Amino acid sequence: MTQEALADRAGLGNRFLQDIEAGNKQPTITTVFRLAKALDLTPGELLDPIYRQWNEEAGSKVDDE
Repeated sequence: MTQEALADRAGLGNRFLQDIEAGNKQPTITTVFRLAKALDLTPGELLDPIYRQWNEEAGSKVDDE
């Protein structure tokens, strides 16, 4: 699916979606739910890879202290 198609399915502006992807904007929980629905995922499935990466990074910081 293209970024434009995802933005359209989620009811979001393409530029807004680009800003989220680039890390220039943080999505609200409502936006996360809209993106998950547009991708036919649960919000948990959408966020799980991000959570795993954050958890690994947080774990390595704790180990360094």
